[in-house]
Amino acid sequence: PTLCCIYRFNGLVAAHLATINFNPELYAVPWVLTLFAHILPLEHLYLLWDVLLLLPPAFVLFVAVAILCEPAR
Repeated sequence: PTLCCIYRFNGLVAAHLATINFNPELYAVPWVLTLFAHILPLEHLYLLWDVLLLLPPAFVLFVAVAILCEPAR
């Protein structure tokens, strides 16, 4: 489901990930298991956790897609 969401929001990113065989299991599982604790700064993480407690569990997938589709800064 994660790769389908990525195709919908950013086909170029999804195509690139598919081309290099970078499967969602390689990044999405650790992100979901830790609720993004190891990739976000604490000030963003606390806000995200507040939101995740309020919204349906599927919202975690949208967060993962947003992180992937956000241009690197």
